[in-house]
Amino acid sequence: MEEVIMAGHNLREIVSALRQYQRRGVTRQEIQLALEALRDQARDEAMEDRILEVMDIVSGFCSQENTVWDS
Repeated sequence: MEEVIMAGHNLREIVSALRQYQRRGVTRQEIQLALEALRDQARDEAMEDRILEVMDIVSGFCSQENTVWDS
């Protein structure tokens, strides 16, 4: 997940990566923990904002088309 976010991919690509993780059995909680750790390492405000956006998607606070894990 870190590589996808740090590389500056757009949200569509990030959602696609999240769905791949989900299909491989990675849980929402595992991704959330990884994102929290990554947030602590954010090099600037823009990176932190992107991480927060992804955290919203992971938590389900997003549009229907970006939903990855069912509630």
